[in-house]
Amino acid sequence: MTHQTISDDKVLVCAEDDQCQTRPLQFDPEKYRHMLDTIELTEAEKDEMLGVLWEIMQSFVLLGWGLDPTQSVFASIAQKAWAASEERENSLAKRDAVIQQQEEGATSRFNKLTLVGKEESDD
Repeated sequence: MTHQTISDDKVLVCAEDDQCQTRPLQFDPEKYRHMLDTIELTEAEKDEMLGVLWEIMQSFVLLGWGLDPTQSVFASIAQKAWAASEERENSLAKRDAVIQQQEEGATSRFNKLTLVGKEESDD
């Protein structure tokens, strides 16, 4: 069985046979309140603490599935930065290729000149 959060209040649950259904993500403090029995808090304080923990855990789930709003904002920024770095890398590669061609041409011309000069001095 797989789960995928599709909004702040719903989760998509899929069985192995690909039968999927949405279920609401609901906070039920009654299920967890007994875990705080050793702490001296009122029932309302326990519910508040559990509610905060629920929100923290829900945030981690959203982060884990890539559904947190900040991730979508930072993802677009990262994609733009990545595209810019790739563009710069391509530009640098083209520049390096031009420099290499110029160096090869200069080397070739130098070699020809030194051979011509050598031939003239041999005569």
